[in-house]
Amino acid sequence: MAGRLDNVIDGIEKVASRMVIYDAKPNSTIRKFAEGIEKNVGIISESFEMLFFEKERNRLMMQRRRMKTKRDMLLRKSLKQLAKEKDAAKIVEYKDIYEALEEVISNISLRYLQNRKGSLSE
Repeated sequence: MAGRLDNVIDGIEKVASRMVIYDAKPNSTIRKFAEGIEKNVGIISESFEMLFFEKERNRLMMQRRRMKTKRDMLLRKSLKQLAKEKDAAKIVEYKDIYEALEEVISNISLRYLQNRKGSLSE
């Protein structure tokens, strides 16, 4: 689990460095990804408290699946919108940022909630 959390931190640093390198301004898509990251971290925090309560664990798993679906839809919609952009460099830059943000959220989605005994597993 520590390795996965390290990946999350590395991913956030990757996004931040890309934004600095590309001199990218936060847009509504980047803000939506950031909100997704925040919500997923909240689910993980809450899930630590519910590790031994199967009903709550199941609820959190369903919430995590819904968040994954939303994340996938946001990435597709963002890339579709980005394809309308005229500036090729901007397309490449923002595509890179969006994919890095999606990767961060993927790394946040821990699998330990699936373990029925309440122990942590990846």
